[in-house]
Amino acid sequence: MLSQKEKDFISYWEAHRDRERKLGYRLLTGLPLGICFGFPILICFIFRGWYKWLPFINDGELIFITLAVVGVVLFFALFRQQYLWERKEQQYLEFKAKGKKDDEKGSDIRI
Repeated sequence: MLSQKEKDFISYWEAHRDRERKLGYRLLTGLPLGICFGFPILICFIFRGWYKWLPFINDGELIFITLAVVGVVLFFALFRQQYLWERKEQQYLEFKAKGKKDDEKGSDIRI
């Protein structure tokens, strides 16, 4: 028997699964955490005067580091959202199978 939370999740996921699958949605919802992950790295290299042992970085290297950090932020954002989508999809499929199994069990009972 499915609980009310499981039924609510099934109805929520049926309504939102296509929207959450799109690349734009995954990017927009994953970017805040990705920026929180990559922004401190970029700040460390932009304000490089605070740490005396940091080697000198010219402008070309700084541009390369910036592009690398942007790449890491995008990868982290997309990968994390893809993982969350797959986890929700797996949970949805498990609940649907559980509901189907319960329905079959209920129909097998004979009076």
